[in-house]
Amino acid sequence: MKALDLLRLPRLSAPSAETRWLALALWILAGLAALLLVVRWQDAMQQPLNIFPAYYTAAKLIERGGDIAQFYEDKWFMQRVDEFAPGRLETYNANTPMLGFFFLPLAKLSYEDARRLTSVLAFTALMAAMVLMIRELKVSGVWRGAAVLAVFTAPTTLVNLGLAQVYPIVLLLFVLIWLSWRRARCAIGGAFLGIAIAFKTAGVFLVPLMFLERRWRALSAMVAVIAVLVALTFPFVGYGAWTAYLQDARNLSRGPGLAFPGYLSVTGFARNLFLYDGRLNRDPYFDAPLLATSIEVLALIGLLGLAIRTAAKATDRDITFALFMMISLILIPVTSNAHLCLGFLPAFIMFSRLKDRLISWMGATFLAGGYLSFGPSVERLRGLVDWGGPVFFYPRLLGLIMLVGVLIALGQQTASRPGTSRTGDEWEQDADHAKRIETVEADR
Repeated sequence: MKALDLLRLPRLSAPSAETRWLALALWILAGLAALLLVVRWQDAMQQPLNIFPAYYTAAKLIERGGDIAQFYEDKWFMQRVDEFAPGRLETYNANTPMLGFFFLPLAKLSYEDARRLTSVLAFTALMAAMVLMIRELKVSGVWRGAAVLAVFTAPTTLVNLGLAQVYPIVLLLFVLIWLSWRRARCAIGGAFLGIAIAFKTAGVFLVPLMFLERRWRALSAMVAVIAVLVALTFPFVGYGAWTAYLQDARNLSRGPGLAFPGYLSVTGFARNLFLYDGRLNRDPYFDAPLLATSIEVLALIGLLGLAIRTAAKATDRDITFALFMMISLILIPVTSNAHLCLGFLPAFIMFSRLKDRLISWMGATFLAGGYLSFGPSVERLRGLVDWGGPVFFYPRLLGLIMLVGVLIALGQQTASRPGTSRTGDEWEQDADHAKRIETVEADR
């Protein structure tokens, strides 16, 4: 491995005839990928797909003064979905009682218009997030074309646009959180995190990171934003809806439904392999509920433990932010292909650190894990299920685990000396001081 680490790719961002031609070729491929994405996106818009009907129905019911507690009664909610989006079947699926309020501005539109507008907003958010990541991480030259090509060809991109899913918007929120923390504006980042949690309960694994890095301003802002949103919606939500939500979430976490192979989490993996259910999971390797639970618990403890240890030692705060984002994809039980869009930010951060040493064990692991996580045609490996069993449902989960390993290794490379850890408030003060110095130097 050490011998491989001595190898480095040439700095392709340096201007030369060869790199200019390579950059042009990559941009042409990115353009073709974008064109194909738009064509497939428009085709998906003609299909009666799921997910968005739940958002739209929730908004319409709130507009009409419906009882939000009933959202969690699947049969009743599916009947309401059929009223507002005929022919579609969807449940509210343990979303928070506040989710529908975010879609209220769309309730005045027809279902199809609302769906198309949401999809366009998701695409706009994805483009904005990509531009911000590229600029902030100074991804240039050949690497910029490669990054754009990767985003356009990733199946998670098409899934989000076709379903009018909102995870590109959540990704943009995470990018804004990251930028705020990077500039030591912790309170702003905390406020954006509060919105993300209230919107899609996304980002909960950044909460322990705030404690580890002692970002007290961020934590206070997050709590304040969530409290305000809960207070504003409580007259419409009430105790009943929150109780129904918690009960629904608990039933989902305990039930066999998470064994569905569309869930790409450790929980889905363990239950699909070792938890039999006569209706939803008839072909595990064998029925061993205790083993499935043990895998879930050990993964939670192990991954969080490694992340906490890395965060305590690493000086590269981008890496620790990316690490906690990535383990959230693995540990949140309902992670699906649509959620993988949130992994673009950790992947861009890793790419910025490894782009000049891709010919190394760490670079090769990043490329392999990145392709398994985000690359096209990976689902074809599921064709091996008949030969090797349900483990082949989870190549993308394997990719995410590989990327977590890369982040831990990168964190160890930047391990700080004992006694050098700093708080979020101290980073804010240092950033303010650095900006004052830059201003003085510029005036000279």
